[in-house]
Amino acid sequence: MTAGFILRLGYINTPFSVGAFIAMDLFILLSPCLFLATDYMILSRLATIFDEKVAQSCFLIRHSLIVKIFVWSDVITFLLQSTGGSLTTTNDNHLVSLGNTLTMIGLILQAISFLLFTVVLLIFGLRVSKRFPEVWSPHDPRPFKVVSRDPIEDWRILYWVVCTTCIGILVRSVFRITEFAGGYSGTIVLHEVYFYIFDALPLWISMSLYCIVWPVRAFIVHSGDHELNVRK
Repeated sequence: MTAGFILRLGYINTPFSVGAFIAMDLFILLSPCLFLATDYMILSRLATIFDEKVAQSCFLIRHSLIVKIFVWSDVITFLLQSTGGSLTTTNDNHLVSLGNTLTMIGLILQAISFLLFTVVLLIFGLRVSKRFPEVWSPHDPRPFKVVSRDPIEDWRILYWVVCTTCIGILVRSVFRITEFAGGYSGTIVLHEVYFYIFDALPLWISMSLYCIVWPVRAFIVHSGDHELNVRK
Protein backbone atom coordinates (compact mmCIF):
# COMPACT_ATOMS: atom_id res chain seq x y z
CA MET A 1 0.00 0.00 0.00
CA THR A 2 2.96 2.29 0.67
CA ALA A 3 4.09 1.68 -2.89
CA GLY A 4 0.62 2.63 -4.06
CA PHE A 5 0.76 5.99 -2.31
CA ILE A 6 4.24 6.70 -3.65
CA LEU A 7 2.96 5.99 -7.15
CA ARG A 8 -0.04 8.21 -6.41
CA LEU A 9 2.32 11.14 -5.84
CA GLY A 10 4.07 10.42 -9.13
CA TYR A 11 0.74 10.11 -10.91
CA ILE A 12 0.09 13.81 -10.22
CA ASN A 13 2.54 14.73 -12.97
CA THR A 14 1.27 12.11 -15.43
CA PRO A 15 -2.53 12.15 -15.00
CA PHE A 16 -3.16 10.59 -18.42
CA SER A 17 -0.71 7.71 -18.07
CA VAL A 18 -2.71 4.48 -18.13
CA GLY A 19 0.23 2.40 -16.87
CA ALA A 20 0.83 4.68 -13.88
CA PHE A 21 -2.86 4.65 -13.03
CA ILE A 22 -3.10 0.84 -13.20
CA ALA A 23 -0.09 0.33 -10.92
CA MET A 24 -1.22 2.94 -8.41
CA ASP A 25 -4.83 1.79 -8.32
CA LEU A 26 -4.11 -1.92 -8.01
CA PHE A 27 -1.57 -1.46 -5.18
CA ILE A 28 -4.01 0.65 -3.16
CA LEU A 29 -7.09 -1.38 -4.03
CA LEU A 30 -5.66 -4.85 -3.42
CA SER A 31 -3.20 -4.42 -0.54
CA PRO A 32 -5.91 -4.34 2.20
CA CYS A 33 -6.64 -7.98 1.34
CA LEU A 34 -3.43 -8.72 3.25
CA PHE A 35 -4.53 -6.50 6.15
CA LEU A 36 -7.52 -8.73 6.75
CA ALA A 37 -5.38 -11.83 7.24
CA THR A 38 -3.73 -10.16 10.22
CA ASP A 39 -7.00 -10.10 12.16
CA TYR A 40 -7.84 -13.67 11.16
CA MET A 41 -4.56 -14.98 12.52
CA ILE A 42 -4.79 -12.95 15.73
CA LEU A 43 -8.27 -14.23 16.60
CA SER A 44 -7.29 -17.81 15.84
CA ARG A 45 -4.13 -17.41 17.93
CA LEU A 46 -6.03 -15.80 20.82
CA ALA A 47 -8.09 -18.97 21.19
CA THR A 48 -4.99 -20.95 22.12
CA ILE A 49 -4.32 -18.90 25.26
CA PHE A 50 -7.43 -20.34 26.90
CA ASP A 51 -8.47 -23.82 27.98
CA GLU A 52 -9.89 -25.85 25.11
CA LYS A 53 -13.39 -25.76 26.61
CA VAL A 54 -13.40 -21.96 26.35
CA ALA A 55 -12.56 -22.05 22.63
CA GLN A 56 -15.04 -24.86 21.91
CA SER A 57 -17.83 -23.16 23.81
CA CYS A 58 -17.38 -19.59 22.58
CA PHE A 59 -16.50 -19.82 18.88
CA LEU A 60 -19.18 -20.14 16.21
CA ILE A 61 -16.73 -22.24 14.20
CA ARG A 62 -13.61 -24.16 15.16
CA HIS A 63 -10.83 -21.67 15.78
CA SER A 64 -8.45 -23.78 13.70
CA LEU A 65 -10.67 -23.16 10.67
CA ILE A 66 -10.87 -19.38 10.99
CA VAL A 67 -7.69 -18.64 9.07
CA LYS A 68 -8.38 -21.28 6.41
CA ILE A 69 -11.96 -20.20 5.69
CA PHE A 70 -11.47 -16.46 5.65
CA VAL A 71 -8.05 -16.42 3.97
CA TRP A 72 -9.41 -18.53 1.12
CA SER A 73 -12.31 -16.11 0.91
CA ASP A 74 -9.79 -13.29 0.60
CA VAL A 75 -7.88 -15.16 -2.10
CA ILE A 76 -11.04 -15.47 -4.18
CA THR A 77 -12.04 -11.83 -3.74
CA PHE A 78 -8.44 -10.77 -4.44
CA LEU A 79 -8.47 -12.62 -7.76
CA LEU A 80 -11.83 -11.12 -8.69
CA GLN A 81 -10.64 -7.59 -7.92
CA SER A 82 -7.27 -7.96 -9.64
CA THR A 83 -8.85 -9.54 -12.75
CA GLY A 84 -11.52 -6.87 -12.84
CA GLY A 85 -8.98 -4.10 -12.40
CA SER A 86 -6.90 -5.47 -15.28
CA LEU A 87 -9.88 -5.64 -17.62
CA THR A 88 -10.83 -2.02 -16.98
CA THR A 89 -7.57 -0.91 -18.64
CA THR A 90 -8.47 -2.32 -22.05
CA ASN A 91 -9.96 -0.37 -24.96
CA ASP A 92 -12.88 -2.78 -25.31
CA ASN A 93 -15.99 -1.31 -23.69
CA HIS A 94 -17.45 -4.76 -23.06
CA LEU A 95 -14.31 -5.88 -21.24
CA VAL A 96 -14.23 -2.65 -19.26
CA SER A 97 -17.84 -3.22 -18.21
CA LEU A 98 -17.04 -6.83 -17.27
CA GLY A 99 -13.99 -5.64 -15.32
CA ASN A 100 -16.05 -3.15 -13.33
CA THR A 101 -18.61 -5.86 -12.58
CA LEU A 102 -15.95 -8.33 -11.40
CA THR A 103 -14.31 -5.70 -9.21
CA MET A 104 -17.67 -4.77 -7.69
CA ILE A 105 -18.49 -8.43 -7.01
CA GLY A 106 -15.06 -8.91 -5.41
CA LEU A 107 -15.52 -5.86 -3.18
CA ILE A 108 -19.01 -6.91 -2.10
CA LEU A 109 -17.96 -10.49 -1.34
CA GLN A 110 -14.94 -9.21 0.57
CA ALA A 111 -17.15 -6.93 2.67
CA ILE A 112 -19.60 -9.74 3.39
CA SER A 113 -16.79 -12.13 4.31
CA PHE A 114 -15.17 -9.67 6.67
CA LEU A 115 -18.54 -8.77 8.18
CA LEU A 116 -19.06 -12.46 8.97
CA PHE A 117 -15.61 -12.58 10.56
CA THR A 118 -16.51 -9.54 12.66
CA VAL A 119 -19.67 -11.32 13.83
CA VAL A 120 -17.56 -14.35 14.85
CA LEU A 121 -15.20 -12.02 16.73
CA LEU A 122 -17.96 -10.15 18.58
CA ILE A 123 -19.88 -13.31 19.53
CA PHE A 124 -16.66 -14.85 20.82
CA GLY A 125 -16.09 -11.90 23.17
CA LEU A 126 -19.74 -11.83 24.25
CA ARG A 127 -19.78 -15.53 25.05
CA VAL A 128 -16.53 -15.41 26.99
CA SER A 129 -17.84 -12.51 29.11
CA LYS A 130 -21.12 -14.36 29.79
CA ARG A 131 -19.93 -17.95 30.25
CA PHE A 132 -16.41 -17.46 31.62
CA PRO A 133 -16.34 -14.17 33.56
CA GLU A 134 -13.12 -15.19 35.29
CA VAL A 135 -11.44 -15.48 31.88
CA TRP A 136 -12.97 -12.26 30.59
CA SER A 137 -11.65 -10.27 33.57
CA PRO A 138 -8.12 -11.43 34.47
CA HIS A 139 -7.30 -11.17 38.14
CA ASP A 140 -5.05 -8.22 38.96
CA PRO A 141 -3.26 -7.91 35.58
CA ARG A 142 -0.13 -5.78 35.41
CA PRO A 143 -0.68 -2.27 33.97
CA PHE A 144 -0.41 -1.97 30.22
CA LYS A 145 2.74 -0.22 28.99
CA VAL A 146 3.10 1.04 25.45
CA VAL A 147 6.89 1.04 25.22
CA SER A 148 7.62 -2.32 26.77
CA ARG A 149 8.29 -5.97 26.04
CA ASP A 150 6.32 -7.12 29.07
CA PRO A 151 3.40 -9.46 28.32
CA ILE A 152 -0.05 -7.92 28.08
CA GLU A 153 -1.84 -9.90 30.77
CA ASP A 154 -5.25 -8.38 30.08
CA TRP A 155 -5.95 -10.03 26.72
CA ARG A 156 -9.01 -7.83 26.25
CA ILE A 157 -6.71 -4.97 25.22
CA LEU A 158 -5.74 -6.88 22.10
CA TYR A 159 -9.33 -8.03 21.60
CA TRP A 160 -10.64 -4.46 21.54
CA VAL A 161 -7.84 -3.44 19.17
CA VAL A 162 -8.92 -6.17 16.75
CA CYS A 163 -12.54 -4.95 17.06
CA THR A 164 -11.40 -1.40 16.27
CA THR A 165 -9.49 -2.52 13.19
CA CYS A 166 -12.59 -4.36 12.01
CA ILE A 167 -14.57 -1.12 12.14
CA GLY A 168 -11.92 0.67 10.07
CA ILE A 169 -11.76 -2.08 7.47
CA LEU A 170 -15.56 -2.29 7.19
CA VAL A 171 -15.77 1.49 6.70
CA ARG A 172 -13.22 1.20 3.92
CA SER A 173 -15.09 -1.71 2.32
CA VAL A 174 -18.39 0.17 2.24
CA PHE A 175 -16.63 3.22 0.82
CA ARG A 176 -15.06 1.23 -2.01
CA ILE A 177 -18.37 -0.37 -2.95
CA THR A 178 -20.05 3.05 -2.97
CA GLU A 179 -17.20 4.50 -5.02
CA PHE A 180 -17.41 1.83 -7.72
CA ALA A 181 -21.20 2.01 -7.77
CA GLY A 182 -20.93 5.73 -8.62
CA GLY A 183 -18.66 5.11 -11.61
CA TYR A 184 -15.56 6.98 -12.74
CA SER A 185 -17.50 10.24 -13.08
CA GLY A 186 -19.22 9.96 -9.70
CA THR A 187 -18.93 12.51 -6.92
CA ILE A 188 -16.72 10.29 -4.75
CA VAL A 189 -14.19 9.62 -7.51
CA LEU A 190 -14.00 13.28 -8.51
CA HIS A 191 -13.42 14.52 -4.92
CA GLU A 192 -10.23 13.06 -3.49
CA VAL A 193 -11.01 14.07 0.09
CA TYR A 194 -13.48 11.16 0.38
CA PHE A 195 -10.69 8.70 -0.44
CA TYR A 196 -8.44 9.99 2.34
CA ILE A 197 -11.20 10.14 4.96
CA PHE A 198 -12.95 6.84 4.28
CA ASP A 199 -10.16 4.71 2.82
CA ALA A 200 -6.65 5.82 3.74
CA LEU A 201 -7.40 7.07 7.26
CA PRO A 202 -9.38 4.04 8.55
CA LEU A 203 -6.75 1.63 7.22
CA TRP A 204 -3.89 3.70 8.63
CA ILE A 205 -5.52 3.77 12.08
CA SER A 206 -6.30 0.05 11.91
CA MET A 207 -2.73 -0.97 11.19
CA SER A 208 -1.03 1.68 13.34
CA LEU A 209 -2.80 0.37 16.45
CA TYR A 210 -0.71 -2.79 16.21
CA CYS A 211 2.42 -0.66 16.60
CA ILE A 212 1.08 0.28 20.04
CA VAL A 213 -0.41 -3.09 21.01
CA TRP A 214 1.99 -5.62 19.52
CA PRO A 215 -0.06 -8.88 19.41
CA VAL A 216 2.77 -11.19 20.48
CA ARG A 217 2.77 -9.57 23.92
CA ALA A 218 -0.76 -10.82 24.57
CA PHE A 219 -0.18 -14.43 23.56
CA ILE A 220 0.05 -16.37 26.80
CA VAL A 221 0.29 -20.14 26.42
CA HIS A 222 -1.37 -22.23 29.15
CA SER A 223 0.18 -25.56 29.98
CA GLY A 224 -1.27 -27.37 32.97
CA ASP A 225 -0.94 -25.11 35.99
CA HIS A 226 1.88 -23.12 34.44
CA GLU A 227 1.76 -20.10 32.21
CA LEU A 228 4.55 -19.48 29.76
CA ASN A 229 4.75 -15.90 28.64
CA VAL A 230 5.62 -15.63 24.99
CA ARG A 231 8.11 -12.80 24.67
CA LYS A 232 9.60 -11.34 21.58
